[in-house]
Amino acid sequence: MRLHWSYQVIRLTELPAEKPLALDNPALLSLIGLCKFEEPAKELAEAVARIKQELDNEDKGSCSNTLISLMPNKELAKMIQEWSSTDEFIRSCPWWKC
Repeated sequence: MRLHWSYQVIRLTELPAEKPLALDNPALLSLIGLCKFEEPAKELAEAVARIKQELDNEDKGSCSNTLISLMPNKELAKMIQEWSSTDEFIRSCPWWKC
């Protein structure tokens, strides 16, 4: 028996942020921060809104936590925290207190 793996490398840092947003896969929302932005405020606002709408409380917290922690631009990370401030669960996450 022979096992064959086939895969394609996806370089998130080269991928425009609107592509993962268009895939309609909530699991990819936390990786948006690693992508290239054309309009960071618009694209990140859409990601945060979808996290709030599409995920349950437990997944909201982990997805938001991952999004913030992977964000190389700390100013954008702070902006995400401010947008998320209306969500009680997100405010209870450990990164919120930083």
